[in-house]
Amino acid sequence: MKRWFVLFVQTGKEKEIADKLSPLLEHVSTHPIVPRKEQVFKKMGKSIREERISFPGYVFLQSELSGKEFIRTSYQAVKKLKGVYKLLNYGSFEDIEVSEGESYILWRLCCDGLIELSAGVIEGDKVRITSGPLSGIESIIHKINRHKREAIVEIPLFGHTHTMALPLEIVSKC
Repeated sequence: MKRWFVLFVQTGKEKEIADKLSPLLEHVSTHPIVPRKEQVFKKMGKSIREERISFPGYVFLQSELSGKEFIRTSYQAVKKLKGVYKLLNYGSFEDIEVSEGESYILWRLCCDGLIELSAGVIEGDKVRITSGPLSGIESIIHKINRHKREAIVEIPLFGHTHTMALPLEIVSKC
C-alpha cells in the first residue's frame, strides 16, 4: 500500500510546488498530488462545472517509501523549495506518515487527484451515496447543503478534523 505524506506550502502556489517536486521525487517513486474538487453551480440558468483546490495550502505526496526512507532520500531537496513551509507530522519528526485510517479516506477521495461529483439519495434522515468518491464513506458527511450541491465532510488528518465541502448531487429524497 502506498503511504501518504503532507507538505504545508504557500497558499496559491500548490500546483507550482507540485510541478517542481515531480522531477525531484521521480527517482524514489513519490508523486505529488494537489487534490482538486469538481464544483457544480448554476449561472444564468446553466449548470457550470469548475475545478478548485480541495486543500488550499497543502501538497500531498503518495509514495512507496517509509517515513524514514523519505527523510533520508528526499526531504533535504524538498525543504529547499521556496514556498514549502514544513512536513506535517504527528508530534515528532519521525512520525510523518499519514495513519492507515486517514490514508484510506485520502485514497478514496483523491487517488487520481480530482474529487468528482458524488450522487446520492436521502432516505428519512440518512444519506445513501449511490456513486462517486463518497460512496462507502458516508460516515464522514456532517451536513448537506442541497442548494449549493455539496456535502460538508469532516476528514481526520494528523489528529485534527478538517471540515471541507465536497460536491454532492442529491438525486431524490424519500
